[in-house]
Amino acid sequence: MQETEINLSDVLFAALRKWRKIIVFAIICAVAAGVVAGAVRAVQMNDPAKVELWKTEYEVAYGSYWAGIQDLDRQISENERLASQAE
Repeated sequence: MQETEINLSDVLFAALRKWRKIIVFAIICAVAAGVVAGAVRAVQMNDPAKVELWKTEYEVAYGSYWAGIQDLDRQISENERLASQAE
């Protein structure tokens, strides 16, 4: 068995000569993945248990967001009070 040397620049050049095919294949894969993801999401939207889970997750995240804002407001008020006392 005879060993042959592989030149990396030749391999790269051969791949780049077929760039149109590579791009078309990537676009087809992206569209197919989008269609599959949309179909899965549509099926999940019809599942009442999944919708309730999403509502609960949203309400928890929304509550955490507002709790964080109230905490920041409290910290700002406290810092302003301390700054006015220091003056």
